[in-house]
Amino acid sequence: MPIKLKSIKTRAELEKKQSQIITIGFLITGTIILALVGYAIIYETLLKYRTPVAEVGNQKINGEEFIQQVRLRRKYYVDAFTNLYNIAQQFASDESLYQYATNQMYSYQQTIEDPKQFGRSVLDELVNQRIIAIQAQEFGISVSESEIDSFLENQFGFFPSGTPTPIATLRIFPTPTYSATQYALLNNTPLPSFEPVATEIISFTETTSPTPEMNVNEQNNNSPTPTATPYTRESYEQTLTAYFDNFEKEKINKNSIRESIYYYLLQLKLQSYYNEHPVLGEQVWARHILVKTEADAALVINRLNFGEDWSQIAAEVSQDSSNKDSGGDLGWFPRGRMVSSFENAAFDLKVGEISQPIQTEFGWHVIQVLGHDSIPMPFEDWFNEIMKSQTININDNWEKLVPSEPAIPIELKLYPQQ
Repeated sequence: MPIKLKSIKTRAELEKKQSQIITIGFLITGTIILALVGYAIIYETLLKYRTPVAEVGNQKINGEEFIQQVRLRRKYYVDAFTNLYNIAQQFASDESLYQYATNQMYSYQQTIEDPKQFGRSVLDELVNQRIIAIQAQEFGISVSESEIDSFLENQFGFFPSGTPTPIATLRIFPTPTYSATQYALLNNTPLPSFEPVATEIISFTETTSPTPEMNVNEQNNNSPTPTATPYTRESYEQTLTAYFDNFEKEKINKNSIRESIYYYLLQLKLQSYYNEHPVLGEQVWARHILVKTEADAALVINRLNFGEDWSQIAAEVSQDSSNKDSGGDLGWFPRGRMVSSFENAAFDLKVGEISQPIQTEFGWHVIQVLGHDSIPMPFEDWFNEIMKSQTININDNWEKLVPSEPAIPIELKLYPQQ
């Protein structure tokens, strides 16, 4: 009997232990599941919006900003599509206008129907904005909240200080001069368009609205004239609220709209500053004759060595139809504009020197350099150089965040004709 009781006791202990192990296993499994579910909820509601999709230097672009800006730009496209649809319906009898509208509509539709490509283009734009911000900070350029407010007021035609009046001013941009050597090399080849250009810059000054005494109609007769309803601050605020509400329906908050305006104004200020303080960059002025084979290029060089006119040879044999009739003139260009083998040859040549045959993906080139100079770099070229100097990291998580809304209403979509 004692042995039997011991056996029963031992079995009971084993079953108890097994029950405890199973219970602990369930608890651990449940805890893991809860943790995973909790992480998923936290990620969906918080982390994915705070996780950077890209980094530019020490500046981060988080998921929330990226999603908001993609939605904002998609709405611009959808609204533009809808406006064109209304135009097409209104002027359906005008074949040319109708065709233009539908072509534009189809282009907009194709652009936003590839969310991944559209999202990447927005991400690239956001990266550019961060670079603009970095440069603006270096130059002491900023945009205030009041400037954003003023921009919105102007867009909605509300001018609390009076209606702006455009005043045209002239600004002369410096251009290169030409040496006797360059004129001799050119012979009868047309000069590139480097004559000083007077550019009309439109600035605005605010003027007060006319007073009742300034109303011509009232001065000339005694008949009553209709008066416009005054556009008050209250009216403007109502219009602006309705505008923001329209975006809120598409899950786009007004801060994202203001942020977009902020970077737009910042870029305008940076461009204006750069125009006043341009960076000088080495550029070369060159012309070329493009042929199919190395033997053809060698024949061109022989003809030039025997004194034939460059422009006549270019017109006769060059495969570059865009400039063969102007002596193959490529104008001035900085580094980074041409393919590397062509660029290296052009920048290594002295003024007047003719290259050996240079091969590129387009064929074989004979190059002659007409000028070397340090001249103001166009803003776009300068900005591209700045971009190359920045440390830019694009994280893979952006692809999972790209929204596909707002979208063109399915009943308005265009389909290719079969």
